[in-house]
Amino acid sequence: MVIAVAITLLYLFLMRLCAGVIVWLSVIAVLLLLVGAGVICFLRHWLPMAIALWVAAFLYLVVFICCNFSRLKMAIAIYKAASRMVSSNIRLVMVPVLTTLFIVAFLMWWSLSGALWVSRSLIAEKGDLVAGIADYANKEMVYTYYYLFCGLWVVAWISATGQFIIIAFTCIWYYHQKEEEDAHSPLTTATKWAFLKHIGSLAYGAFFVALVEMMRIVLELIIAKTKSEGRAAEA
Repeated sequence: MVIAVAITLLYLFLMRLCAGVIVWLSVIAVLLLLVGAGVICFLRHWLPMAIALWVAAFLYLVVFICCNFSRLKMAIAIYKAASRMVSSNIRLVMVPVLTTLFIVAFLMWWSLSGALWVSRSLIAEKGDLVAGIADYANKEMVYTYYYLFCGLWVVAWISATGQFIIIAFTCIWYYHQKEEEDAHSPLTTATKWAFLKHIGSLAYGAFFVALVEMMRIVLELIIAKTKSEGRAAEA
């Protein structure tokens, strides 16, 4: 984690000094990759693939580079502004780190307490979660799904809180970047907004994210159950 933070700081420093060079190198690297892949396909006698890659490289050169030159310059300016924003308050780098640590800590507790519940529930008698789908109306299965949903909800809420702090920090910094640093602390203000003014909105949005994830998991379990029953019937 320390190495990742150090690499992030180094990247921000390089972006602030030579953002234009990095952006143009990235653009040229993609172009060379398409051309080089086309040459490799041509040497392997995959002529249709080589032609397709060369056409893609030509379109990339004409449409993306030539027709969007002003937008590339704008992208360079945005990169420089982003690096200046983070370097003005280096504590912002710790927000994703702390968010990840909170999620990992919660998942550890959630997994241990969930293992305790599963060990004494209907799932243990059935053998696995998929086998217990047929008895989803059972009270223990309802509690199990409820517990799973709550875990997804808390993880989504922690993630949304970290993202909100970064977004709010960016907005505050943009409109107050000319003020003195001691007179205004964007990160502190963004954190206060997250926990004192918008915690309900974040939890409300996280609820729907968790609901969609829960629906996806249940559908995958039903598919797995159907496939296992189909294989058993064929046997």
